[in-house]
Amino acid sequence: LNKDDRPDGNAMWNALRRMVDARRRATGAPAWSPPIVRTVASAGTGIAELVAAVVAHRAHLDETGALAVRRRARDRQRLASVAAALLE
Repeated sequence: LNKDDRPDGNAMWNALRRMVDARRRATGAPAWSPPIVRTVASAGTGIAELVAAVVAHRAHLDETGALAVRRRARDRQRLASVAAALLE
């Protein structure tokens, strides 16, 4: 959540938290629930926490094999797009 220093920062954080919770309830407990990291980019606040969250998500994708699955799906899509373009 960037611009957390704005007056509506807490309201936005609460709205995002409700969306994440609603997604979790709708889909069942996902393997990864995205954290909401409060940042103020202009002041450099929360950047270390944001980097840590990105690194943790990457580690989770590596550990579960989800990164490889995503890459294979992306590669298949690219191949299909190239093939379709060549056929046209």
